[in-house]
Amino acid sequence: TITGMGALLGELARTAARGYAVDDEEDTEGVACVGACVRDRGGAAIGAISVTGLKPRDWRLSLEEVIRELALQQGERE
Repeated sequence: TITGMGALLGELARTAARGYAVDDEEDTEGVACVGACVRDRGGAAIGAISVTGLKPRDWRLSLEEVIRELALQQGERE
């Protein structure tokens, strides 16, 4: 859990750089989320999308799949 302003600003910078946010059991044990901004063709933010689910044993493999699908939905398929 992020408790300080410096840590929050650092996490926001990392989130912006990678293009998605991760909630790894922050609220509920065994539940994880990945969220990303949805942009229009001009790059303006028009919404957000998130995926929430029960955390499987090998979370990193599933996380990579979810991130890949979020990227595809945002037009990065080409």
